[in-house]
Amino acid sequence: MATIETLYQSAKTLPVPDEKAAQEFEHLHLELAEALNKKIDTRPDLEKLVGKNNVEMMHNNARNMTRFLASLFHSFEPQVLADTVIWVFTAYRSHGFHVTYWAANLDNFSGLLKEKCTEHTLGQVLPVVNWMITNIPAFTLISDEKLKNPEYTPPPDH
Repeated sequence: MATIETLYQSAKTLPVPDEKAAQEFEHLHLELAEALNKKIDTRPDLEKLVGKNNVEMMHNNARNMTRFLASLFHSFEPQVLADTVIWVFTAYRSHGFHVTYWAANLDNFSGLLKEKCTEHTLGQVLPVVNWMITNIPAFTLISDEKLKNPEYTPPPDH
């Protein structure tokens, strides 16, 4: 079973973006958020992904995600990354977002990074996005438990 500790350990293996990559991403983060919103707004299954009346919340999520990543890339903290993604999964799912939203959203985001970032920055930030995509099942399991019981704390790995 996936645990928060497992996520912490895997996040610790991620390469830490250098300052050049962090600065480029920070410069692009608002443009990336807006492009991501435009891209996902055109999906015919949008309401299925985000729930009824949640489009503005989804737009805010894109802006918050890119702002968070810009900050994270300047001062990389693996535990903060894992805890934040778990919080986002739990909070947004409680508002009607479906788990498949993150797969679609992060896949689109990955494509936008490939279009807009230099090779240097892409090589440094894409592993974080790929880590989020790879761990969607773990985020889902942990957020399932949190949604069932807000006091839940997953057991550490042994």
